Amino acid sequence: MNSEASTTPGERLMDYSLSRLVAVFDEQADVRATTDALNAAGFGQSFDVHCGAAGARLIDFSGDDHGALGRFSHALHHLTVEGEHMHHYESELLAGHCVVMVLTHGTERRECAQDIFAAHNARFINQFGLLMVQTLAP
Repeated sequence: MNSEASTTPGERLMDYSLSRLVAVFDEQADVRATTDALNAAGFGQSFDVHCGAAGARLIDFSGDDHGALGRFSHALHHLTVEGEHMHHYESELLAGHCVVMVLTHGTERRECAQDIFAAHNARFINQFGLLMVQTLAP
């Protein structure tokens, strides 16, 4: 599983705004199957997995662990529709679920990742692009 478990909080700021497909998973078995399928499809280092409260801390939804620039960046996100989605993902993580984020440049790659997510019981699937969020599954 390509996970950020070894990364310490504050090490990097997650950026939802650039060609990312993001989804919630309730079961660890579905996360494992998804990451196996993403690896088999050639996504390799292009995805991140975050689970539970530790995942929420690592993503750093407030930007507090990333200084003034991180706080500013996240404040801007919260002024847009992205803020509502970020709050939802944070709530899901704090409830013990997992969030998988895949970098998807191009329609073909997005559709491939979306098919993988759908095949493994993902929900709340959204495509984040420059100044937009497209909901693909509730």
